[in-house]
Amino acid sequence: MARSYNRSTRKSILQWQALVADCARSGLSAIAFCNQRRLSYVSFIHWRVKLKRQESAEALPDAKSPFVEISPSSSVHPLPEQKTTAWDVELILGAGMVLRLRCAS
Repeated sequence: MARSYNRSTRKSILQWQALVADCARSGLSAIAFCNQRRLSYVSFIHWRVKLKRQESAEALPDAKSPFVEISPSSSVHPLPEQKTTAWDVELILGAGMVLRLRCAS
């Protein structure tokens, strides 16, 4: 016998947040909670994962940009009599990878 789910209206993000929180407080498994509330288990899991990812992304500082700003320390500023046209930058990326940038005068 096919199950009939409560599809009368689409749920808002706030409604899904409340349902996910209710499930966590209920002590029921996700399947039992969905059966009790006549929710689609697949939709529930989709929203639970989506909300968890959104929560994780908001917790990270500056998660919007994949770039990292770098600037030279005060110890590498040239003396007034030195030329500033040549420079070397070496970034150790891990896993044996190194990025070297060099500008020769």
